[in-house]
Amino acid sequence: MKRQRIFVTHIVPKHLIEKLPVSTAGNYFSYNLISGNMFDCVFSLIPVNIRQKIKPAKSEKIKYVQNRFFSHSNIGKAFNILLENIQLIFSIKRNSNVWFYNLTAHTILAFLLLRYFRKSVKTYIIVLDYTPASAKFSLQYWILKCINRANGMIALSSAQELANPNKAIIPGVVPTKEQLYPQLTDITYNFLLSGLLKRIISPQYVLEAFSKLPDYNLYISGKAEDESMFVQYAEKYPNIHYCGFLSYPEYLSLLQKVTFCISSRDKSFPENNFNFPSKMIEYLLYNKIVISTMCYPQLSGIEYLLQTEGESLFDFLKKIETLNKEELLQQYANQSQTIIEKMGTSCWQKTMTDIEHNEQTNICITH
Repeated sequence: MKRQRIFVTHIVPKHLIEKLPVSTAGNYFSYNLISGNMFDCVFSLIPVNIRQKIKPAKSEKIKYVQNRFFSHSNIGKAFNILLENIQLIFSIKRNSNVWFYNLTAHTILAFLLLRYFRKSVKTYIIVLDYTPASAKFSLQYWILKCINRANGMIALSSAQELANPNKAIIPGVVPTKEQLYPQLTDITYNFLLSGLLKRIISPQYVLEAFSKLPDYNLYISGKAEDESMFVQYAEKYPNIHYCGFLSYPEYLSLLQKVTFCISSRDKSFPENNFNFPSKMIEYLLYNKIVISTMCYPQLSGIEYLLQTEGESLFDFLKKIETLNKEELLQQYANQSQTIIEKMGTSCWQKTMTDIEHNEQTNICITH
């Protein structure tokens, strides 16, 4: 008997992604995964910070779960989440394989009830990010326990704490379908910093370095934690260009203007050891040269410029103009095909099948 494969995620309809306070990266990750047609059914629990009623298009196959019966604040919000979990549980048939997008306060009840009281249902988790527990027996502590006791998992990070014996590591997902990603044919000193512009990516550290590099252009796009800081640097230094939050087509247009893209994760933030910057995968998919402040073992076979320990970002960037342009192109650019092979939806499809078949066999699959 074929087991139904179900995906439980937290997305909104595509046309609302840029209009609502939701994770752009998280939504596009889920939609990329769904595009591989590897799920028989998709349930989306609308993020709890969204108060408005989400009305899906008639043609959508995603089943949205959203309850706002009680006033959506304090204890009322908790009751709404409880009702959503109950609705989800009763929507899942016997003999199903259920894949959760992360495990959070929003879905932990459904996970526990399915894992321990619906024995015919197998539960799996895709761990995109995890914030380490600040105290023993906190919610985050129990979430990690649940992750490691699920029937299996796929993680973006190789962090040792993610110790489920039936696991795979894939740092991102991209559509497998054929698409032309423009090849990089020339080196310009145009750089991009984009995404969630928060302290975990040390934006001031990047801004300070470029303020001393007038021959390098830095373009910045994304949702800023402190927008005034970017505006001030852009007004003072003509080589720093703050573009704010762009629509996706506008962002792709900006991406085509640059040669180098910066992934500047701050190593001192523990959560950066439990996730993987989705923007880095996007940069590589679009054949850009990536500069990273962190080393990622899960990117074995993929080339990127790594800032060495103890070296300032200014000194590291300054050295780039001394590097041979042809060697830069040959070694670090135009890796889209490798990214598709290692992270395409067909790879995810095969890995999920392997994990479902490998349950309890203590096999770790790494891509």
